[in-house]
Amino acid sequence: MPGTYQKNYWRVGFATKFYDWLCPEAYWQSIRTCVELAPNTKDAVWLDVGCGSGQLIRYIAEKHGRRFKYLGLDMLTPGLRAAKMKAESLADNPSAIFVQSDLTQPLPLRTASVDIAVAHFSLYTLADGKDRRRVLEQIRALLKPKGRLIVANPSLSYDVTEIIKASMELDWEKCGPFVTMLKRSFIYPLTARFGLKFIKQQLTEKHWHAYSLEELKQEVESAGFHVEKSATVYGNSGYLVVGRVDLATLAH
Repeated sequence: MPGTYQKNYWRVGFATKFYDWLCPEAYWQSIRTCVELAPNTKDAVWLDVGCGSGQLIRYIAEKHGRRFKYLGLDMLTPGLRAAKMKAESLADNPSAIFVQSDLTQPLPLRTASVDIAVAHFSLYTLADGKDRRRVLEQIRALLKPKGRLIVANPSLSYDVTEIIKASMELDWEKCGPFVTMLKRSFIYPLTARFGLKFIKQQLTEKHWHAYSLEELKQEVESAGFHVEKSATVYGNSGYLVVGRVDLATLAH
């Protein structure tokens, strides 16, 4: 695909809402898994690293109502604008702050101010491992001593067909045959063509980074976390890892 498409992929998707409309159900399920695996901390402060259009916030709200504070970080104005609209549309209207920030730069938040940090399919867009390590170390510094990091990234087995297949299975369980067939015929062909195949190309050409589970665990551990849990998500096309701040590293 042309360089213009690559450059504007996220920006246009957020601004037009096509990103949300075309997201496969397996992606939504992966976000729900992040919330389900997070500790049930009262009045938790959640940090959404690379929040995009703010898809995470509604799932946190479904589980916690008003009992949380949300900080969304992203470098793209259209994504932050869409995320803010989501927060304002929620019935419980949680405390939400949105900050425009490039993840490769120092994150503009106070040290030890966050309970749970989620980096859901965001860090993989940094092709350089040193950049990803630096971001993870910054996140560790922002987390409280008992804080948790939940990170999900594409796997080496990223497969467009499997993502669509898993999504339709979830759609069938959740919405029944009519909606499933509707998505199969009209939505998911667009999802595959304009989203999933583009991402697959970026991973194949190593513009973005795909992981083995062991590599993702090692990357998280090397940034000062103890890996507590891991899961395969996104139609076997992604891995999710939960890391707890390693207190031993804080002592050094």
